[in-house]
Amino acid sequence: MADKVQMVLSRIGAFFNRLKAIAEQLSPEAIWAVILSVAFLVWLRGKPLHPVMEGSQTLLLLTA
Repeated sequence: MADKVQMVLSRIGAFFNRLKAIAEQLSPEAIWAVILSVAFLVWLRGKPLHPVMEGSQTLLLLTA
C-alpha cells in the first residue's frame, strides 16, 4: 500500500513539475484547464478542456 501511495505522489509531483516548467507561457485560465483536464482524465475520456471567454466570465469548453 505504501508503495502505491508513493507512486501516486511521485506522479502528481512530476505533473506539477512539468506544469511549472511551462506555466509562464500559459494564461491562468489555460493552467487551470490543464490541471482540470488531467484531474478528470477518465471522466472526460482524454478530451482536453479549453478556456473560453464569454463576456466577463471564463468558461472551460470541452472539445470533441
